[in-house]
Amino acid sequence: PLKQPIIIGYIVAGFIIGPHVLGLVQNSEVISSLSDFGVAFLLFIIGLDLDFKKIKELGISCIWIGLLQMVLTAVPTYFISISFGLTIAQAIIVALAISLSSTLLVVKAYNETNQMDTIHGKLVLGILLVQDVVAVTTLSLIGGTSSFSGIQLLGLFQNAILLVIVAFLFTKFVLPLVLKASSKDPEVLLITSVGISFLLGGLALYLHYSLAIGAFIAGISLASTHHAYEISGRVKPVRDFFVVLFFVVLGMSISTDFSSYNFGLFALLLLVILLLKPIVTMITCKFFNYGNRTSFFTGAAIGQIDLFSIIIAHEAVSAGMMSESIFSLITILTIISMTLTAYSLRYNESLFRIFVKFMPLDKNPRDSITVKSKMKNHIIVIGTHKMGMNVINSLAKDAKIAKDSGGGKESNSELLKSEFLVIDHNPERVNSLLKRKIPAVCTDMDNVDMYEELGFEHARAVISSVNNLRNNIAVIKQVRHINKEALIIVTTRNDEDAVRLYEEGADFVVMPEILAGFQVTNYIKKLSPSDFRSLGKKYYKDVKSSLKE
Repeated sequence: PLKQPIIIGYIVAGFIIGPHVLGLVQNSEVISSLSDFGVAFLLFIIGLDLDFKKIKELGISCIWIGLLQMVLTAVPTYFISISFGLTIAQAIIVALAISLSSTLLVVKAYNETNQMDTIHGKLVLGILLVQDVVAVTTLSLIGGTSSFSGIQLLGLFQNAILLVIVAFLFTKFVLPLVLKASSKDPEVLLITSVGISFLLGGLALYLHYSLAIGAFIAGISLASTHHAYEISGRVKPVRDFFVVLFFVVLGMSISTDFSSYNFGLFALLLLVILLLKPIVTMITCKFFNYGNRTSFFTGAAIGQIDLFSIIIAHEAVSAGMMSESIFSLITILTIISMTLTAYSLRYNESLFRIFVKFMPLDKNPRDSITVKSKMKNHIIVIGTHKMGMNVINSLAKDAKIAKDSGGGKESNSELLKSEFLVIDHNPERVNSLLKRKIPAVCTDMDNVDMYEELGFEHARAVISSVNNLRNNIAVIKQVRHINKEALIIVTTRNDEDAVRLYEEGADFVVMPEILAGFQVTNYIKKLSPSDFRSLGKKYYKDVKSSLKE
């Protein structure tokens, strides 16, 4: 009912049943072993799901923003920690832990609110992926040494090269044969995947790294195979079991000896997380010429610390580099910041309307509307998904035919004679359309400024190919407010959502499965088998050509 991340509940449950409160669990060795397995399985799945191609697709700016945000957050955190008497090693670990943000929490919240495909959603995802890479690299160093001496770091670097080489050779020559033999039986595939995780985990331990690092490398190795999605699905129940244990164990380790806590350090670190990190992120985004809206939403998503922060602190305690009291402090900061972020992500639109008054005016940012539409009686197409691209290609083809015929082409529909404008949040897709001389603008559907700038009040029709109930309702309300005559066509795959969209004022709701059923039925009634086959060949060519675009 509180709509908080369930992970917080696991930690609180562990704190209650642990040795410091009810004392239902006392065996520290068992607790430690279960915790290690939990970390290993968590990193195994992270490695399995980590897609380095996404960072490349999102562009170089997300890498620089992610790194700058971490540095500009970590440096003041380091000096704050030093001023409160922490050692250099402890201050470095605390600074890194505070600079990280929660991929799991943000992605879950964005998926629930359909913000993953927005400009700020993609930017945040890129920043979080960069942070995850830095976090795993740090874990490999902490897992292998209790100090930062040059000789030990050199030895760890050599061992890292050896570990990567062995993992590469294993992935290249051995793994395909093993998976081919085990993929026929789901249970064997599950056991084989877990076995590979422990095999590389054992190798990592032998080379003075942690079991978790070996499991992470095993996940990356399996991610490169065709069985990655199946393995992820098979391992998920096992992962969930050990991950729950891990966070329950974390709760058990939180100390109730409040006299050991430094509340001054706690208060300052909380301010860094909740205020400095978002502000630094917003300023960095503005430096890369993102608009106020994207910069604010990106900063709002960064205002918490990551589960990786807890894992890094946990490994540091195991390596003797950090005290239990500092570890408890980071755990409590994680709980508080995640709790508050759950609300800031939910109400980011309302918060933006308050804070935008204090932000400088945008000057032609890369993610906002840069031209006013002079079109009238035009069609506005929102989204470049498959349906949207089919509409766009049909309109573009019809416009070309009309132009070639000197405007004398007759059409069964007045709409096909209209000019059209495309709106999408993906800059690459917009640039691709612009190269084809198709009018297109890069912006989000929920950007209220776009309705006036792009001439929605003069539009003849608005077509949304985006399957997003919240955004489609917003489009319907905004368009109906300024243009009561426009034809509004929106998209959904859900019956209940379709009813809701009609009630909100949509003229037609596209439900792909239903329309496909009607169309196939019409084909069966009207076409002969030979005509059906000819149509299939035409569709084959269309689909094949779309893959090349």
